[in-house]
Amino acid sequence: MRDSQIPFYCGAFGFHQMDEGEFIGVSAASVIKRMKQATRCANLYELAIHLKVSHVDIRDAKRRNIIPKAWLCELMRTHTEISPVWLLTGRVDEVWNMGFRLSGGHSEENTPMQ
Repeated sequence: MRDSQIPFYCGAFGFHQMDEGEFIGVSAASVIKRMKQATRCANLYELAIHLKVSHVDIRDAKRRNIIPKAWLCELMRTHTEISPVWLLTGRVDEVWNMGFRLSGGHSEENTPMQ
């Protein structure tokens, strides 16, 4: 995707192109599904409120198979218990979980990754 094609909702941070490089086999749809799960959002409209974007932007990102970095930053800011590795890949990040448990951040039953 050329710079002139970067969607406005990606902002200055840019985006992750799914199913390329380190994200082979990972789709934007699966990342967005994990975002909904982690934030306990029932649909794209609720997720859009969390991300402070339009639900149309989320649908467009799914269609383009991209995840704006600004969305990840917003979730990391508001939901510190969520592992960025898990969000982007679906793999459990034991180091992240261990550090968060030791800091007293959450109980295991409230972990969105479980």
